[in-house]
Amino acid sequence: MKKDYNWIKKSQKGPFLENILKKIEELSTLCEQTLNSPNFKTQEEDKNIALQIKAFNGIISDCKMEVKNTDFAHKEYILKTLYDLDINHLTYLQIEEKLDLFLKNHIGSDEDYEGIISLLKKIIYDLDNISQSIQYQVEAIVFTKQSPLFLFEKKLNRYNEKLIKIKKIKDSLQKKLELVSEYLANQLIENFYNFFIFISFLLNTPKIAKNDMLLIKIANILTRYIEIIEPALSNRSLHYKDMIYHYALFEIKELKEQILKSTL
Repeated sequence: MKKDYNWIKKSQKGPFLENILKKIEELSTLCEQTLNSPNFKTQEEDKNIALQIKAFNGIISDCKMEVKNTDFAHKEYILKTLYDLDINHLTYLQIEEKLDLFLKNHIGSDEDYEGIISLLKKIIYDLDNISQSIQYQVEAIVFTKQSPLFLFEKKLNRYNEKLIKIKKIKDSLQKKLELVSEYLANQLIENFYNFFIFISFLLNTPKIAKNDMLLIKIANILTRYIEIIEPALSNRSLHYKDMIYHYALFEIKELKEQILKSTL
């Protein structure tokens, strides 16, 4: 099927390239600011990954056994004593605040890492859109060939230079996104016992299990956990050292699936 480049021909006569260049410079500045802050130390790779995974799976097994063997009254007692959450006087707003606070405490930092991850994703998305627009322009230039040869080559080279620059910026941001995500994933995994018990006890408490609004709120917080961990894995092939992140994601998604099934 032949492509229609008429709309692109018109855009070439306007300030398309100038607007693109301006947008790239804005994103470049934002990129530099984002890459420079915050400064954090990524955890050193554990040489004995097998033991780490075995310990994590042991924690999950213990958690599931505890959830299964603990009666409702004791679950409510644990939630009130350890997590300051009174099930008998629980409102939608309270659980929203508690879940939000729980996630922030779980990360264990004053930095807005969730915000940084969202910002990085948005910049990468914008860069992809700009890159696609430029590629359309390149195709239009090659297809139409309306300009003299020297202008044709000059314009084509200019667009290609911008594509290279965009790729360089995007690669830097992607690496930063993976590092931030990996750092947060390690923070969450270190405290996974508290997370799993907290969420599982909530889901197994009758008052919450029968309230779809509260269940959906819990599902939303689980989605935030998933969005924190996934960037560490999304742009690379499977590595053995990443298996613990995959296991953590699997357990979180299982909890979310439990909620979705109960609200059907």
